[in-house]
Order: sequence, then structure tokens, then C-alpha cells
Amino acid sequence: MKYAGYAWTVILGVAALGVEIMLFLHNLQPFERIVVSLLVMIYINLVFATASLSQQISKLALGLSVFILRSESRVIGEETEEVLEAKELLKETEEKARQTEIKFYINAVFNSIISLLAIVNLLIATLS
Repeated sequence: MKYAGYAWTVILGVAALGVEIMLFLHNLQPFERIVVSLLVMIYINLVFATASLSQQISKLALGLSVFILRSESRVIGEETEEVLEAKELLKETEEKARQTEIKFYINAVFNSIISLLAIVNLLIATLS
């Protein structure tokens, strides 16, 4: 079932790539092509910035959770039921974080391709 999320991410990436290709295949004037290329590049940069920021925040939160659990175990000297439950929850959270990271990298590949196409179209429009 976890691969369904990856497949959905790939489908969304292919759809976004298809929309961009259809946009640039449309007969656009050079000025329109420049504006569309710049808008696509701005959009991709905003999406990537927010995604990478959220990725880093989740890694920080996960790291702090691990640190707190280890500290609590050392202070108490033994692992209580609460600590064991928290460790189980932390393992589940780490798995979800790995899945989210893989989806982030899939999106990064598609966003890179879309940005590259936008740059190429920008260059074509400025040289024509």
C-alpha cells in the first residue's frame, strides 16, 4: 500500500510536466513565452522552498524526539511503559518520514525537469 503514495506522486509529476509541455507547445508570442517561463520558474522555486523547509523542520523534530527519549531513559535508569510506547510511536514516525522524504525526491526530479524546460523556453524566446 505504501507504493500507492509513490505512484500517486509520480502521476502528479507527470501531469504537471504534461501541462507545461502543452503550454509551451501552444503557439505563443515571444513575450508570452517569456512571461509563462518566468511564472513557471517562480512557481517551482516557491514549491521547492516550502517543501525543503518542511522536510528540514520534520527532520529537526524527529531528531529532538529521539534526543528527548534517550535523555529520559538515562535519567530514569530504566525504560518505563511510557518510554517503550514513545519508542514504538517514534519508529512509526520515522517510517512515515522516510516515505515523505522519498516523495520529496520524486517531486524534486519532476520540478527539476519542469524548471529545465522553462529555462530552455525562456532562452528560445529571448533569442528569437
